[in-house]
Amino acid sequence: TETGKMRKSSLELAKKDIVSFFEDYTEGHRLIYKQRQLERFFSENRVRWQLAGSATAGKFIRFLLEETKFKKARFEFPSRTETRFIWGDLSSYELAMSLAPGSYFTHYTALYLHELTEQIPKTIYLNRELRPIIQQNTELAQDRFSFWAASEGVAQHR
Repeated sequence: TETGKMRKSSLELAKKDIVSFFEDYTEGHRLIYKQRQLERFFSENRVRWQLAGSATAGKFIRFLLEETKFKKARFEFPSRTETRFIWGDLSSYELAMSLAPGSYFTHYTALYLHELTEQIPKTIYLNRELRPIIQQNTELAQDRFSFWAASEGVAQHR
């Protein structure tokens, strides 16, 4: 090696294989990943990519962001933060759908996507239906109500 040049890391040496893996995988698959999915790809392929023992999932993800076309998107919500990793370019709408699988666009967003308005919405409206609450025994019986009322200190009326 020349003086002043550093040796390449095992991630750098495997870059072609790693990029090829994602190019092949994204063909017909998702382009949006959660961190745990990238960590799983790392652990499942580290031997095939001949990665050094010092290569960690965190270093792998940093490498993907710095050396490939992966991008990171963070969403700050009042109760949580969501992070997504995107391979290539996607619309904001595709990215939004990854936050709530099985959801659908509503309000002004739906109008725009169905070409019912030409104005681009400033806010993306997304809705996910809640699962119905399944009650085991829905039959109303006086004896159960009387027991509940008595146990809750509710006066029984006859």
